[in-house]
Amino acid sequence: MKACKQGVSFVILILILAGCSQKQSLEWISFNWEGDTISGKYIEKAYLYIPVRIDDLPHDFTMQFDLGTFGTQFYGNAILPYLNEYPSLADKLGSAQGVENILFKNVNLQMETLEFNGIDVWHRQNFGDEIPKDSIHSTTPKHIGTIAPDIFQDKILLIDYKSSKLAVSDSFPAEYKDLPAEEFEVDDGLVKLPFRINGKVCSHPLKSGFKFFT
Repeated sequence: MKACKQGVSFVILILILAGCSQKQSLEWISFNWEGDTISGKYIEKAYLYIPVRIDDLPHDFTMQFDLGTFGTQFYGNAILPYLNEYPSLADKLGSAQGVENILFKNVNLQMETLEFNGIDVWHRQNFGDEIPKDSIHSTTPKHIGTIAPDIFQDKILLIDYKSSKLAVSDSFPAEYKDLPAEEFEVDDGLVKLPFRINGKVCSHPLKSGFKFFT
């Protein structure tokens, strides 16, 4: 399978058809599709949500998986009541690039069996829905942020859209080595796929979140 070599720090394999008939060697995690009304039109699969756990907090969360976002982030409005409730998480909030309270450092993020330990997560201040203090202990998962490509650097990311699941591997899985492939480029962490308009070759970022084309 080919991929653009310059600047590539991760590879994305997108499975659109039914699962491979060969034996699967990967551990898959499930994701959910969320609908939304955008510009007056209801989009059934507008956003891709992944269930997550944060550090040792006894709560279930969801985060949007978006390949078009530059950095994994917690939404400031949504995370605020948990910062007040759990000093251990609040203590991880520090400065970056001369800006205070903009980055959570050494965070452990778990997606079912997949763990990302000691990662940095951006603090997107004044963004997201506010979560009332009296509901943070309810069993309903709270939407807390966005997962971006940065946490998959130097990994193989596999997305099976048909089965609503994804997997991460350190090496390219043998069962997918013969699949057709398309070269792509990586620009500042964003995957850009080539396509042709009126005979002219262009590129557009690969996004897992819904966007209108203009």
